[in-house]
Amino acid sequence: FDHATLDLGALGADARIWLALGHLLAGATFVAVGVTLAILCRRVGQGDPFTELATRALRATGVTVLVGGLLWQVCLQLGQRLAIADVFGVKAGQWMNNVKGITPDSVYWPGASGDFGIDLWPIGVGLALFALATVFRYGQKLERERAELREEVKGLV
Repeated sequence: FDHATLDLGALGADARIWLALGHLLAGATFVAVGVTLAILCRRVGQGDPFTELATRALRATGVTVLVGGLLWQVCLQLGQRLAIADVFGVKAGQWMNNVKGITPDSVYWPGASGDFGIDLWPIGVGLALFALATVFRYGQKLERERAELREEVKGLV
């Protein structure tokens, strides 16, 4: 069989905490990205995208995506492993098994795979946001120089 429908009484507190923390970190990461996009859109709409606020937001979002993106995956992996142990562990509960030969001690009993997979995309996205923050910082410098030149030429024209 490749799937099962289960009614679970309750997961252990450790599994619930890790799963909740993983989802909290994922949500916070997406909120940070959304806030940064809103700041950038607002600044572009006002015609002044190269501000200190935009640069700081990009840097902060880079850190958030880099750290949060990796941590949420670790938390969810740990929570899922604990949940599988709670559900399918030998001491997990009573099972009404209609298939002969499949017991919690048999090799056919479901359990966690040996994989502990972490996607590395948050590293690339975090580094890209840091690079974009550097571009915005350079844009700030150019804007300051342009304003200074405008002041210098003001009386000449």
